[in-house]
Amino acid sequence: QGSDHRIVVMPYPSGPPIKTLEVSLNSRDVGLGWTADSKAITYADSHDDADNIWSLPLDGSPAKQLTNFTSGLIFSFQMSPDGKQIALSRGSQIDDVILLRDSE
Repeated sequence: QGSDHRIVVMPYPSGPPIKTLEVSLNSRDVGLGWTADSKAITYADSHDDADNIWSLPLDGSPAKQLTNFTSGLIFSFQMSPDGKQIALSRGSQIDDVILLRDSE
C-alpha cells in the first residue's frame, strides 16, 4: 500500500522551499540522490515485489524508472558523478519469528 510523501528542496543553509514534489512511495527509506545535472531527484521505490531506482524531475514531469529489477530489495544506492552508472546493494530479507515459552 503506497503512501503519499513530499520531497522538499530547500536552499542551504536556510530559506524558503525552492520546490515541493509529490511522490507516492511504496518502500523503505533507502535515501535520496541527485542526477548528475541536478535536475532530478533519485529514489528507490517498490512495485510488484521488486525495488527499482526512479528519477523524479524538478520540472514536474513524471518520474522515470531507471532500473528494471523483477525481484529483490534495494538497501542503498549511489549514482556515478556522470549519471551513467548506479552502484547499489540489493538482495532479500527474511524475518523469522520464534515463540519461546516457559516450560514450568
